[in-house]
Amino acid sequence: MATIESSSSLQSIDAIISINDTMALATINALKANGKSVPNDISVAGYDDMFFSIISAVPITTIKQDIPEVCGRAVEVLFKKTPVPPVLITSNPMVGKLSTS
Repeated sequence: MATIESSSSLQSIDAIISINDTMALATINALKANGKSVPNDISVAGYDDMFFSIISAVPITTIKQDIPEVCGRAVEVLFKKTPVPPVLITSNPMVGKLSTS
């Protein structure tokens, strides 16, 4: 995981996309500790649409996973012996909140 060394290392960054909402929350906290405003200075987005993404100080823009769909597709591949697709494509809508501009 990259660290935020100083506020000067953030000058050319417009946005940070985190691997999940937990990391997005940690990123927002680190940015705030370095005097940056989310989303005014830097936009932050996560992935998962976790429950705390709406109750954090800055509600996190996130990508919502459709867990039932992913699980259903996995069950099809495992039990129905359907060919495994090279890429599993699911519909994952973005849930816009206040952490992006």
